[in-house]
Amino acid sequence: MFLDIMENIHAVLMDFDYPDAITGGLRRKTDVSRSLIEKTRGDVVNAIGQKKLEAAMRNMESKL
Repeated sequence: MFLDIMENIHAVLMDFDYPDAITGGLRRKTDVSRSLIEKTRGDVVNAIGQKKLEAAMRNMESKL
């Protein structure tokens, strides 16, 4: 899954513990990437939940 790849890349980047002057703002960029990963994870969870709800509603509709 792409989300796992994103998290692995983020984890590797977080291991860089060098001054900001050397890494060119890497810490800030990794913080932004963490935020994006968390938002993406939330969107994926919501989409999965919505699909399950739609399937349950279709199932209920067919029974009625």
